[in-house]
Amino acid sequence: SRMIEQVVELEDAERTSTMAAVSTQPLTQPLRSRHQTPLSQASSPPKTRWSLRAVMAFLVAINMLNFIDRGVISGAPVQFGGFVARTLNKPPSQQSVYLGLLTSAFVSCYAIASIILGELVRHCSKFRLLAGGLMVWICALVMSGIAFWLGSAPLSFYFFLGARSLSGVGEAAFQCIVPPYVEDFAPAQYKSLYLAIFFTAIPTGTAIGFEYGALMAGSVGWGYAFLLEALLMLPLAVGAFFLPPAATLAEQARQLDAPLLAATDTAIPSEERGEDGVAVAGEPISLGATERGADAADTPTPKGAEDAAVTQCGPSSCTQGVFAQAATLVLSPTYMLICLGYASQTASVIGLSTFGPLILLSLGDFVSQEAASLNFGLVVALGGVFGTPFGGWLSDRLIKKIRRGRSVGWASSAANAHDEASLIMLLNAALMVVGTCFVGLGVFVARDKELRSVFFACIFFNVFFVFSTTAGVNRSIMLTVPTETRAFALAMLALVIHACGDVPAPVIIGALKDALAPNCNIVWLNHTTPTCEQPERGCINPVCTESEADQHGLHVTLYIGSLWMGWAILLWALCWCLLSAKAKQLEESFRGQGSAGS
Repeated sequence: SRMIEQVVELEDAERTSTMAAVSTQPLTQPLRSRHQTPLSQASSPPKTRWSLRAVMAFLVAINMLNFIDRGVISGAPVQFGGFVARTLNKPPSQQSVYLGLLTSAFVSCYAIASIILGELVRHCSKFRLLAGGLMVWICALVMSGIAFWLGSAPLSFYFFLGARSLSGVGEAAFQCIVPPYVEDFAPAQYKSLYLAIFFTAIPTGTAIGFEYGALMAGSVGWGYAFLLEALLMLPLAVGAFFLPPAATLAEQARQLDAPLLAATDTAIPSEERGEDGVAVAGEPISLGATERGADAADTPTPKGAEDAAVTQCGPSSCTQGVFAQAATLVLSPTYMLICLGYASQTASVIGLSTFGPLILLSLGDFVSQEAASLNFGLVVALGGVFGTPFGGWLSDRLIKKIRRGRSVGWASSAANAHDEASLIMLLNAALMVVGTCFVGLGVFVARDKELRSVFFACIFFNVFFVFSTTAGVNRSIMLTVPTETRAFALAMLALVIHACGDVPAPVIIGALKDALAPNCNIVWLNHTTPTCEQPERGCINPVCTESEADQHGLHVTLYIGSLWMGWAILLWALCWCLLSAKAKQLEESFRGQGSAGS
């Protein structure tokens, strides 16, 4: 018993000395979060049968279906123009405005859902929110299909408009949840590339949607197109419930990344770690990540906590309200410059792609909408498939090269993040310059029918360079906002680009085309003409291709729509200047603290 008493006394003495050492720790030394544990003692992430490739393929498939749905209306202007004329009794000169309204309708529900989901994702299971949003989207697809059989009353149009509005819930869930999820599990050396692969579904899905909509609408009817999409999405929505935690996939990524990390010294500098190897509070686990709150430890996620890797937040940020978060983002000049630049680019791309097949028909290049949709969609798909991953790969290579030229511990993690974001925005501005030059040249040569091949080549390179900026935009935002705010920041990004970009753009471009080329719309003739092989299905007004005024109006519409993306160049160049200045300020502050501490 005496030996046991001595052991207890020794343990009490050790505990007392440890507490005394902690209490006398200098205030200048960063404190670790009470939630952080040494990496060696952290519970291992749960096992999963999902692989990195399987998860990426799954997410890309959902995103692909989302944007296939976005391309259906644009790919079948004849049938949907007839739907507008039949239900609302609108003349051909006013059809384009309503077609643009149908394309933009989802923003009403998207605006509400994005704010709600951006807040809920910090408190609820993100996979349940994602699956729930997809289920609502499936309901919207079924309603869209039902509208096909509701007859010619105006109620049919407004029912269809409401169904398209409801589809915004699914996109809101995706934009809030998936990009941060991909950012969390992607290998450190290839984060931009992984995001680019995910966003490749945007141009590819939209292009497939053009041809899919044209074929389905021209054969069995566009109502079946939406019902088939709902059937394909149903198993994917169910599968979203069972996605693995980001920490589990990140462990797989670390095994792939280990040789590269050892070769490039991208791990956290020793000065930013504690004695036991745990990252100190407020610092991320790897360079290039954003600054986190004191409770945002990057330890592996325990079994069952599927949202821990993404939705952890600090003591102050978790209590911050929705409007406070929104105000913080809106008052950030760099964040708003990124968003507004992306909105101007999106306005140009979506505004023109909405009427791409219709404009090709109006220019007289194609007789059938199926041929116009196929050729236009093929050019957009090829440009997006090659351009989107190219931009991600180029960003990763640029950042990797810059990192190799730095000494370990040259600056704080925040300075690293802002410096990398500034480089990405500079690259994006340069890519947009090249893309804008190509689209300007393409519109110029569109006047000559003998140079149509040059026109399509210019459109291909425009899409290639424009979509190569997609991953960089999202990565820059996630680099420069707190981790716990990323979902809400991406929701705000999507809200800004919809409100200022792809929602007003189709309506404005449609109204502009109706005003400058009033004869270039769908008409129904009582006799067969050379340009209308099936009069009962409708065709482009024959006057359009013969009228110089209408042809000139089409080219003016193309110029205004395409050159609008020049605003992205100016805004992103200004953002690069501000991010560079912020990175330099953070670097000087970090070195000043180091000098004071020594």
